[in-house]
Amino acid sequence: MLELMYIIIFIIIVINIFILKVINRTFFNPASIINVFWVLYIYIPLLVVGVDYANIYSIFYILSMLIIFSIPFYFTFGYSNKRSVVINEYRLKNLLIFITPLLLVLQFLLVLFESGLSVSLLIADPVSFANAYAGLGYSGKLNKSVFSSILLVFVYALPVFGGFYYSMSNNLRYAMFSLTPAALTVVLQGTKGIFLYSMSLLVAAIFSSIVINKFKINFFSLLRSVVLIFVLFFGLLAFAFFSRGLKDSNDIEYIKDSISESFIAYSSGHLYAFGDWFSDRYGAPSKLDYRSDDLSLGFLTFNGLYRFSDRKQNLPAGFYDEYYKPYGTWETNVYTVFRGLISDFGLYGSMLLSLFFGAIMKVVFIKMRDKFCVYSFSIYIVFVGFVYQSFVISSFSWLLNYIVPVIIAFTMHFLVKYEDNFKRFL
Repeated sequence: MLELMYIIIFIIIVINIFILKVINRTFFNPASIINVFWVLYIYIPLLVVGVDYANIYSIFYILSMLIIFSIPFYFTFGYSNKRSVVINEYRLKNLLIFITPLLLVLQFLLVLFESGLSVSLLIADPVSFANAYAGLGYSGKLNKSVFSSILLVFVYALPVFGGFYYSMSNNLRYAMFSLTPAALTVVLQGTKGIFLYSMSLLVAAIFSSIVINKFKINFFSLLRSVVLIFVLFFGLLAFAFFSRGLKDSNDIEYIKDSISESFIAYSSGHLYAFGDWFSDRYGAPSKLDYRSDDLSLGFLTFNGLYRFSDRKQNLPAGFYDEYYKPYGTWETNVYTVFRGLISDFGLYGSMLLSLFFGAIMKVVFIKMRDKFCVYSFSIYIVFVGFVYQSFVISSFSWLLNYIVPVIIAFTMHFLVKYEDNFKRFL
């Protein structure tokens, strides 16, 4: 019976995706995007781990959030006088050529300064260097400066322009080149989150290029790009796993099991951890007893904004210190964006917030599609990044994600030429 329910939920989401595509004339509208991502975030775990540890009620809640967010996209409207835009391809290419190597050099120097580790260790054994850096980060011994945060803003923004240039030229080299600063964080720091988020922003730029109907991407070129990016992704992911101590083991079976369980935890743990928390929240049996964050009014979802407030609270790494472990040795403290939303605003409040943001993104999408407002473009980009990270936590838990769209919009101002030559930001 449960298997049938999961099939029905899958069919509902897929039908919703196609309805939204027909109404909005593209699969790359925000509602279709969030539905596509979450059909993967639900059904990859169910295929990999199975239904035994899943919570059908938490999945019904996720389904309701997807449908509610989609409601504004069931209505169609647009501007009759569409604005023509021309992107300065020469400036965009020079931006990538100049900024990318500059970021690489600054990253290299900053990592050495913050960690106090030697260049000789990096050259002789990059995996040990990354492992040592990660250890310093977890122990709080890194000499972090404001420059690392400023640098990270540009590391995030650069792939957006790489993706946009790829859409214009079908030239994959510059898109991959724009990802190298993010890839360097995997090599130097042993962390994969920055690279994955940067990759989602590059993909978002390609989506946006398709939406505004100015650029057409060759399917085979796109397929080749996806394959190359996935090869890079899995290579860097394997490096990140080995930098966490696996390289010291000579037991091949242990290494295979550790990598397998790491992939299970990263690809699937969120669904089961959120389901267990959802059970505990609403009085059903659960594996863990969870802390109560009743109506924290955005503290978990929009924690980046609270950095400017007087409200102080120590949060563990990843925001949650409860580690859910259903079986085997893998465990996770990833509870999805929905735990924060329910804790902050309650069950029904989170649904109202979903409707509110759906309406905002509908307006943003229309203005980007018909007028190519640079702020709408940058908000759309960050929205795709938010959707990607939603299986982990809210992107707006970090202050940087409020700054990145401003940098993107400001830069696009100098790259875009409009036929009416005014109201560039509107």
